[in-house]
Amino acid sequence: MRNQRRSPPKTRAHRVTVKIRRILDFPDLMALGQTLLRTRTMKKRKMIIVLGLLFAATASALFCGSARASEKILLGPHIGDATIIGISGTNSDKAIVKFRRELDDEIEDCTREGDPSDSKTVAQCVKDGLAQEAGHIYTRRAFCSRLTLYTEFGNFSMVNHEKEAASVIDGKSYRPMRTDWKDHRTGEIVGNCSACNTPQMLSTLKVLCPVFYNQLFNGYDPY
Repeated sequence: MRNQRRSPPKTRAHRVTVKIRRILDFPDLMALGQTLLRTRTMKKRKMIIVLGLLFAATASALFCGSARASEKILLGPHIGDATIIGISGTNSDKAIVKFRRELDDEIEDCTREGDPSDSKTVAQCVKDGLAQEAGHIYTRRAFCSRLTLYTEFGNFSMVNHEKEAASVIDGKSYRPMRTDWKDHRTGEIVGNCSACNTPQMLSTLKVLCPVFYNQLFNGYDPY
């Protein structure tokens, strides 16, 4: 008997993504091609081509997650990441990033918060998330030399950072560094917590001012 080549095993994330794509009724490329051949009017052909391009963009977002990993920014600790769609002026005093929640962000959030094996529930969660965001584009800016951030939840400057005692958590070394931020609206120093938006501020600083971020923390775990 001939040795039959076995295809590599599909990952759990891949299987869930395929199920969700089917439930969300994304068009199949072959079906699109067959429909295009049967279609005579130019107007309908253009519509089908647009659908095909949308499908290709969606497939890229679904299956190229590893390549896009560095293009994420934290929207919120309970919401998850968003996808960067534009960035300029990094490490300058006019750094700017634009981002929005895309399909892969919603899938990641819904599978993390729910039961990944329940594809119908996850698909509904994804639909609701996309409908709620409605393609909204967020913008954040940074004045890197002053460690100042301009965000959708306010304007803040890092005014202090200090090392704390190292520890081991779940067998991994943890080297914490506390950060303090000034809220320019109130003039108060905000605490270090999820409700205080500290995780989002640190994520934004890392994206827009990576050189400053690395020099400040130098291998430590800021919070």
